[in-house]
Amino acid sequence: MWLGEHHNNRTLYPAPLIGLAAIAGRTRTVRLGTAVLLLPLYQPLAVAEEGAMVDMISAGRLILGVGAGYAPEGSSRPSTYRSRSAGAVWKRPCP
Repeated sequence: MWLGEHHNNRTLYPAPLIGLAAIAGRTRTVRLGTAVLLLPLYQPLAVAEEGAMVDMISAGRLILGVGAGYAPEGSSRPSTYRSRSAGAVWKRPCP
């Protein structure tokens, strides 16, 4: 079961990890995933912690799909879309 992230919509999910946590508690074998969680809208640590919690509740069935977004008009911070390059959004710091 894949839940996408869509805001300002009556039938789609604004917070897919919450929905997946609920589904995880009611299922045992269904694979669960986010059909692209929009990272610029979240604190990185919160995404990591909430994703880990859903993965624990689901016994390892979570597939976490993330992205930078695609529609500048849907962003509360449109400048992030204009200035972002086509490269990686997050890079691990060098040791």
